[in-house]
Amino acid sequence: VQLVKWSPGQSMPPHADNANPDGSPHAMPWRDYASVIYLNDDYDGGEFYFTETGIEVKPAAGMLMAFTGGVRHFHGVREVRGTARYTMPGWYTKDVTHRDPSSLDKY
Repeated sequence: VQLVKWSPGQSMPPHADNANPDGSPHAMPWRDYASVIYLNDDYDGGEFYFTETGIEVKPAAGMLMAFTGGVRHFHGVREVRGTARYTMPGWYTKDVTHRDPSSLDKY
C-alpha cells in the first residue's frame, strides 16, 4: 500500500498492473488484484477510466475501487487540475513468494 500525491498536471496513461499489451514480460506479474482508496475530491480532473469498457469515474473521497491486475482492466487517470489529488493504492497477490513478510506469523 502506498500514499500518492497527484500534483496538478499529473496523469497516468492506460496500463495494466501485471501485464504489457504486447505480451512482453512485466516487471510485476504477481499483481493479481489492485485497489485504490480516494482520500479527497476537492480537485478537478483526475478521473479514473477503464479503456476496455469506456467506464470513467470521478472519484469521491472515501471511495474504494478494486479490479484485477491484468489486461482485462487496462486503466488510466486523466490529468489532475486545480489542487492535489490523494490516493492510497494497493496490490494483492496469490503468489506466496511475494507475500508481505508481516503476514507470515505463527498460524
